[in-house]
Amino acid sequence: FQVDHPLFQQELFTKLPKIAELLSKHLTIEELKNQGHFDEEILFKCLHLLAFRRMIIFDDVKKVKGAVEYSDRARTMLKELQNKNPFEVFGYFGVADGAKEADVEKIYREFARANHPDLLPPTTSADMRKVVNQLFSIVSDAHDSLVNPEKRSKLTESLKQREAEQQIQAENLAEEAIGLLQRGHAKEALEKTTKASSLYSSRGIKIAHAWALLRSSEASAKALEISKMLESIPHEERRIAQYAFVSGLLKKLLGDVPGATAQF
Repeated sequence: FQVDHPLFQQELFTKLPKIAELLSKHLTIEELKNQGHFDEEILFKCLHLLAFRRMIIFDDVKKVKGAVEYSDRARTMLKELQNKNPFEVFGYFGVADGAKEADVEKIYREFARANHPDLLPPTTSADMRKVVNQLFSIVSDAHDSLVNPEKRSKLTESLKQREAEQQIQAENLAEEAIGLLQRGHAKEALEKTTKASSLYSSRGIKIAHAWALLRSSEASAKALEISKMLESIPHEERRIAQYAFVSGLLKKLLGDVPGATAQF
């Protein structure tokens, strides 16, 4: 390998400015792509030719680095996907709401091509094999549930039932929180509205949670979050006393006394 080798004067290589200098830095292919912003097809043609001529070779030093990066990525994915339902699993990979079968199949093929346990090298640790097997199992089970009509139907029905149960539980918690707020027990109320918000989202729950936050020690720090929470409620759903009251509390916190007075 030489930076001034005649091969680099060929027309194909002239489309990749400074490729010789970058190659001399012993970069990975990904690093080459990122630093040079090259056309991928032309880059691979050039790399193939250079490797064929034995001007470059691929060693295991960078492979170790790649393995570490993959290990971190696999562990992160596993952590993110645990306890998600099949729709959420494929939503994590970018499949739109509704998870059409064709989209699920496409994503699953791409995932399997990069993360199948059979692709792990023999030197892979037992712990890493366990992580990859768990990850692949979660995604495979989710895929099976979404492409099998009978399983998908049962899954949808189960999720609807679960959502209804969570809605009832969340709304009961919000009602209990409002009672606590009216008696001045802000800390206990915030605990209940925080849990309610994690279970379901509705106008009443948002208002109760905003109210609890405004009565807490976090009010000033959470002002922007509270404002966005109230703004997310549609205009036609705001014509109730509790919304006006909580909106008034927020305006008071922000120093808008005339606006707060109007709301109260």
